Amino acid sequence: MRLDLTHIIQGCRQGKRAAQEELYKKYYGLFIKMCGRYATDEDDAVTMLNDGFLKIFKKINQYNNQGSFEGWMKRILVNTCIDHVRVKKRRLNMEENMDFDKANFVRNSYVVQDYSAIERLNVLDLHKMIQNLPEVSKLVFNLYVFEGYSHKEISKILNLKVGTSHWHLSRARTLLQAKIAIENKPAYSAYERK
Repeated sequence: MRLDLTHIIQGCRQGKRAAQEELYKKYYGLFIKMCGRYATDEDDAVTMLNDGFLKIFKKINQYNNQGSFEGWMKRILVNTCIDHVRVKKRRLNMEENMDFDKANFVRNSYVVQDYSAIERLNVLDLHKMIQNLPEVSKLVFNLYVFEGYSHKEISKILNLKVGTSHWHLSRARTLLQAKIAIENKPAYSAYERK
């Protein structure tokens, strides 16, 4: 028997496994997609999702029935995803190389003029392109474009200056435009046609 959200929340507050399972199943599809935008692969996304739900279950008594419950959960999951990315980056000791010359070359060389190219892209191809962005630029892009955070909020979450958040969003867009242009480049040039 399916429970309504109020009963599910009440059951989760009482630590009932059936209610926790119901909540997990109810939001799995929505939140696995969100976690996938921050993850490097499917296993990573599932790990983020499971860790996020554990936090939700532990903090469920903090939800005060004000505002959207889904929005409350989403904020916990986004923060969990960001924490995973930070830990992974720290563990791998990867410092992002901010090569402004390369970014400027890409920006000036591959500006997408044909917006129909975007329409021809497969959603999975676009997802892969986003996954291959540099970590901080990918985080800023996801938070701004998909989660709707402002640059001020992103700067607090990621401990960046607001201007740096703007730069990373611009860099992500530029790199994506370059990848889209390369992906949709014809197999031969206009000069090779007869």
